[in-house]
Amino acid sequence: MKHPISRYAVGLSALCLFAVPAIVFAATPQQILTRALTLSKKANVLHADMTIRAETRQLYTKAKPDIKQFALLLTARTPTAQSKDNEGRLVAGMTLKNPELTVQWKYQDKILYARAEQAGPEVMDLLKTMDMESLLVGQWIRFDSATSVFDDLSSSSLVSGTTSLSPDLLSSLQTTNAKRPPLMIATSINKRAKTADGKTIWKVNARLNPAYLTFEQQRMLKTVRRDRDYAINVRAINKSFTETRKIWILPRFVALIDPASGAMQRLEYGLRYSALQDTCTWNNRTFRSVCKKDKRLTLTLNGGLSYLNDSGSPIVAPSSSVTLEEFLNQVKDASEATSTEETTTP
Repeated sequence: MKHPISRYAVGLSALCLFAVPAIVFAATPQQILTRALTLSKKANVLHADMTIRAETRQLYTKAKPDIKQFALLLTARTPTAQSKDNEGRLVAGMTLKNPELTVQWKYQDKILYARAEQAGPEVMDLLKTMDMESLLVGQWIRFDSATSVFDDLSSSSLVSGTTSLSPDLLSSLQTTNAKRPPLMIATSINKRAKTADGKTIWKVNARLNPAYLTFEQQRMLKTVRRDRDYAINVRAINKSFTETRKIWILPRFVALIDPASGAMQRLEYGLRYSALQDTCTWNNRTFRSVCKKDKRLTLTLNGGLSYLNDSGSPIVAPSSSVTLEEFLNQVKDASEATSTEETTTP
């Protein structure tokens, strides 16, 4: 007969086992990352930002580099992670502080509503040349027959960072099995990081898995028909994957994970790519093009995905909207009116 204390010890141990979050037992960085990616499906709000910077530098000169930058910010939400209704906003421009265009959409009961919410000076100038600035900006346009693609994209996937159009990608992100390697692999973890308000946050460093690319290459090679073009097709596939591997190793990821719940708060990513570029001129004497590597292009991409939850309020359709046909008729009438004014003006 066991001592009563032993019974209490066993009961307390069992209680602690079920009370402690499962993240405690996911000891390896890969298990922590896999669990966080799985839990991100429960989020119903997604904030995605991306900045692309392209710098072209002329070699052998002291000329200043040509720098171009483009930024995007996407905010999307659904009432629940399983709902197909959703709404969001896309902001685009040279910088997010002074965007050139802000587009808003609502997808409710299989009807898509979209409008240009705001426009920067350059876009407004372009719209003025077409007499569309008063028609387009702020006007909700209704698409009664929304495409099935949009419906698929919104099915419990838009805000979770996955897509129903790519179940293989979802499987590779969330599971590791004997058939398919994970798309992302964790390389290290920092459990002592702090947020701006002093809270502890886990930072899991990750990169794209080379084994995943090899798996896909072998899968494609198995589908090649053994006909007279077999060798040519195999070489084409191998060449394509060889070029892809040069880019595949470049991105780096940092997953910010809440230690208490194991949920991912944000997934940050970065990429830097540099390559020489040719300038070619035609030689009339030799009748051929002469190329010289005299430029270097450097692309830098940074951004992240933030996973959030809100009250889950339903999507409300705009109080007033016009169909695409009605909108086009308004544009046509405005264009004809402008043409008439120009004709009658002495």
